Amino acid sequence: MRLKRGADGKRKDGKRRAPAGRRLHERLPLNGLRRHLPRLILIGVLGGVAGWLWQSGSLQRAAEWTVASYYGTTAEWGLAVNEVMVEGRERTERELVLEQLEVRRGAPILAFNPQDARRRLEELPWVERAEVERRLPDHIFIRLHEREAMALWQKDRKLQLIDGQGQVISGVTAKGHSHLPLVVGPDAAEHATEILGVLQSAPVLAEQVEALVRVSERRWNVKLENGVEIQLPETNAAEAWHQLARVEREQGLFARDVEIVDLRLPDRLIIRTLSGERPPGPQQAKGTDT
Repeated sequence: MRLKRGADGKRKDGKRRAPAGRRLHERLPLNGLRRHLPRLILIGVLGGVAGWLWQSGSLQRAAEWTVASYYGTTAEWGLAVNEVMVEGRERTERELVLEQLEVRRGAPILAFNPQDARRRLEELPWVERAEVERRLPDHIFIRLHEREAMALWQKDRKLQLIDGQGQVISGVTAKGHSHLPLVVGPDAAEHATEILGVLQSAPVLAEQVEALVRVSERRWNVKLENGVEIQLPETNAAEAWHQLARVEREQGLFARDVEIVDLRLPDRLIIRTLSGERPPGPQQAKGTDT
């Protein structure tokens, strides 16, 4: 049923008729889509072509050629590697450093990636940490922080070098490092730093140490160069070691035929000689009982 309208354009129910312009506005989205359809088709075609070029490698090769041309131009302008400066290199061979840098004289210095070079340098056995910088226009600067060999670790009859953190220095043979203390036992490497610090607190006695044997993954036996075995306690090893150093200094304990010195009891120093008897002479010292 239609409603009649008056001369003023109002319907009999009092509502005005929607202007013609508003009806046009409601149809604009469809008209706008038709107007932009050619552009959308063009964008789709270009996207498809770009995808094909990327998949075929043409676009990538073009990009690589552009980058290479740019770096080549900068090298011609003087931004080329002329010198490599290295600080802190003592144990790392020069040839290995240059090999890990993967750079040659005259190469574009802007194409050189310091972060990648740093990671490669830190793969070298003696290098703990490396700093790499580009110093324009033509220098590469490197500072190496090398590891210090702390001891020889014997495990399963195999000798390995370990550093101050007890980490194995891979790729380096034990040959030429016989002057280092020897630690023996499956878990000896990870505890070596602590025990070596204890021994060094009495340096005169520490100079006589030949080897340290980890016992039951709990404590240490220390073997001296003269063959004497020192049995350290599980706890308070430093106190026991200082006690032994005092007795040796005051009484010349190792000048006798001592075989074993047992320090595992907190209030006693027990000595066993090669003959099975206690050594003659005064053995009493403050805090000790033989």
